[in-house]
Amino acid sequence: MLDVLFTLWMEASLKHLSYEDTAGGSVRVGYTNGVYMGEIYREVAGYYVFEPAPNRGFWDGWVLAEIAETLKEMNAPYEKQLEEYFAK
Repeated sequence: MLDVLFTLWMEASLKHLSYEDTAGGSVRVGYTNGVYMGEIYREVAGYYVFEPAPNRGFWDGWVLAEIAETLKEMNAPYEKQLEEYFAK
């Protein structure tokens, strides 16, 4: 049982993506093994979006959930600004 818990803990601790700011203002997203996944950038309407790199295979659900959470956090200040503007 302890071996199973340790294995689950190790797998969970390795599940994180890397985010690297670029000179152009976008954020490069990398998988745990260093594979380039795509970029997060601000699109014309003001929201941050993720554009996956072409031909990179498939991604597990936790990867997509982490990217979605990152976008939610990055877009929160803009959402608040919009809410305040339209509340007037």
